[in-house]
Amino acid sequence: MLPRPLSNPKGDSKSLTKLGKVMVLVSFLWYLYNLFSLPSGTIDRGKLMTIPMSIQSKLLEDDVKSTTGRPKIALLSSFIASSMWSGDAMKGFQRYINHTINKACYCHLWNIDFIFNQTRGITIVENEVADEDGSKWWLKFGCWDRVSHLQAAFDRGYEWVLYGDLDYIVKDMSRPIEGFLAELDLYGKDNVHVISFSFTSVPSDYNLRSHDKVYSFSSFALLIRNSPFGRRVLDNWIAFANGICSRGNFASTSNDHSYKWFHSDQPGLWYALMKTHMEFFPNDVHPPGIVTCNATTGLIDTSKTGWWMDFDRYFATNGAKVGNYGDRLNSVPDNQPIIFSRSAKDTKSGLGVDHSWVPRTHTEAFWNWAFALHYKDSGEAWDDTMKNELQLCKTRHGCVVDQDERGQISVSCGSNHTTNNDTN
Repeated sequence: MLPRPLSNPKGDSKSLTKLGKVMVLVSFLWYLYNLFSLPSGTIDRGKLMTIPMSIQSKLLEDDVKSTTGRPKIALLSSFIASSMWSGDAMKGFQRYINHTINKACYCHLWNIDFIFNQTRGITIVENEVADEDGSKWWLKFGCWDRVSHLQAAFDRGYEWVLYGDLDYIVKDMSRPIEGFLAELDLYGKDNVHVISFSFTSVPSDYNLRSHDKVYSFSSFALLIRNSPFGRRVLDNWIAFANGICSRGNFASTSNDHSYKWFHSDQPGLWYALMKTHMEFFPNDVHPPGIVTCNATTGLIDTSKTGWWMDFDRYFATNGAKVGNYGDRLNSVPDNQPIIFSRSAKDTKSGLGVDHSWVPRTHTEAFWNWAFALHYKDSGEAWDDTMKNELQLCKTRHGCVVDQDERGQISVSCGSNHTTNNDTN
């Protein structure tokens, strides 16, 4: 701050004028020093490109935090056309135009960024090979690029990124993502770096279960923090994408390497969470490499662990607690880095409720209170309130999705483009 004008009760105006000028000069020089010197604490990672590369690595050891007081949050969706889609992938996307408008509108209302990324990162074009012996054939499935897209969002300086699949739709437009973070802050859970879909961070397809066991979950929604832990999760996820064993991860079940869910990025996330947890919290529940490679097949030995790689047992044995609000959240250890959510039949749902795979008789009780749904049906099948709000997004807020002849998709609301095709 510049000093206030000096008063002169004794009338020595010249000396005080000189002193005032000196004080102004000193204050200005101090201002310049603080402006251009390197900050000692955490910084907005979006400004890293102005800092010499030699010191960037040290800065990245810290959590990325906003300098405005409000966390910098983005909602991210990905679309890479590939053979994991049945039929023409670009035509298949038409089914999810309303889903995309829904997410863009939510971000428009809460003034946060919506990123729609179609950039190939780690995936390969169909009929190409990722290595000489073709063992990385699973990288032809476009879902793997959600990992590189999350990394790209971190590189842009977002503190938290909510990833939502194409068929992820926000049901409660009135609830901000920051509300989930405020809940953690309220209960002193400052060490959380990943939140699952089911009811706050890491989602669970079995949020209907009333007991406290940790269960492997779907990655249709994931809220992840741009922190050393969060970034390491992405690193380990990428490592799984490249194949943990000499010939990859899991055996193909067909000659043409057709898509099966266990060839997607989903098991990679389970692996990455366990591996990262073990790195930050050393333990011997699993082998140091999390999985065991079969010497004969050159693939992960799933004979005792299944495709889930004993995810549930790993976290249960390590004392992880389930809970994302109220007494359950209060019982979660303060140093637990992952929130495994569960919900009762009330308004405290988490990141989403499955509306596609788990039998509706099991999850219907949670739909009314859900923040969001994992729901493949088009907008015409949504409930009346959601259909009405979708129409308002289109007419009142001008949210539209356009697709050109090359298959490039753009999304905008009002006069502001809220999405873009990022580059990694």
